[in-house]
Amino acid sequence: MPQAGVFHLPAYVRRRAGGKHQHEANDTFLKNYSIKFVFTQPVSCGSQLLIVNCKLLIVNCSYMQKIKKIKTAYFNTHQFIRFGINGVFLFILWFIFYKFFRNLRLTDYFYEGITYYITHISLIFSKLVLNIFGYEVEIWGKTIKIINTYGVHLDRGCLGRNNIGIFTGFIIAYPGLIRTKLWYIPFGIFVFFLINSARIIALAITVSCCPQNLDFNHHVVFQYGTLGFMFLLWFIWIKFLRKKKTK
Repeated sequence: MPQAGVFHLPAYVRRRAGGKHQHEANDTFLKNYSIKFVFTQPVSCGSQLLIVNCKLLIVNCSYMQKIKKIKTAYFNTHQFIRFGINGVFLFILWFIFYKFFRNLRLTDYFYEGITYYITHISLIFSKLVLNIFGYEVEIWGKTIKIINTYGVHLDRGCLGRNNIGIFTGFIIAYPGLIRTKLWYIPFGIFVFFLINSARIIALAITVSCCPQNLDFNHHVVFQYGTLGFMFLLWFIWIKFLRKKKTK
């Protein structure tokens, strides 16, 4: 019986470790493998340490060391390089999703449901704000209009989905604290909801007072205004909220 504190490897483990002698095998083994003892019966303690019916689990650590080196090299690179790597990875995931999963029945069900609710919440919110300003408003399907006007129709592109996706992808890809991202991304999405609702309200008023300016306001003023807010949110993240020195 080996004394307490002395570790002897069985013959098949010595052969796997590549050492001719017991101490050489132990040294080689301990450098490349991690060892765990899983007890299937209670351990009896006396003048010597007795291990009863235990199972030796051998885990190869070489792969973990390689993963650790890759992780260290990744976090030691410049933040813009990491941003590019993360961006490429997100783009690949996005491409795979749209290529193989977007048209699945379950995915389409959730996608259409979310689009439906966001559209109607935007319409109802815009109507409430217009009512506060004294306008009589009605909603027909996806169209909101002030009385005696042809109104504004909300298509899928009017919900700001692309802007929200680009903003969210940028924040995820750019290095920073995960706990900060977890509240800043929902905050940014809420800001885009308010901006989009303001755009709907302004366009409805434009149709009522000066319809000749509708196209310019729609495709120029509000389009670039939304992009300006997106860059502002990015600037706030880069300048003030992300961690200055990421590990």
